[in-house]
Amino acid sequence: MSTQLENVLGILIPESDGHPSAAQAISIPNLINDVSKQYDYALIEKMLNSIAEDLAQLDIENAEAQIRSLESKFPAEFSALLNAVYIAYYESPQVLQRISEKTGYNINPPQPGGYSLEQFDPELLQNVRVKKPFWKESNGNS
Repeated sequence: MSTQLENVLGILIPESDGHPSAAQAISIPNLINDVSKQYDYALIEKMLNSIAEDLAQLDIENAEAQIRSLESKFPAEFSALLNAVYIAYYESPQVLQRISEKTGYNINPPQPGGYSLEQFDPELLQNVRVKKPFWKESNGNS
């Protein structure tokens, strides 16, 4: 089953211009785990089992036709899988590194080592401190 899933991934996002394919960049067990958190993976398996042929043996036009057929026959399952694939692909260290190399975009998170922040000015809270409480006082009866 994971072989058929790998084949589908390779067609959804093929290797190109130095970018890895989805099959190369995504961990299948992690993808299955991620999809399973949002969707019933048994339904995705049913969709994958409906592919009559080994996609790896088909030319690209016929393989893409099989994928389009999956999308039309199983729209919810296909959408769930596709969404998880895109998220996993663009979170992949391989893909992020390639994006960084190609664009110069910093792939590191902005904090804690990123943007410098101005020192907090406690005077900003002065107006709040002088206001009277606007909530009802409790007499200890809850």
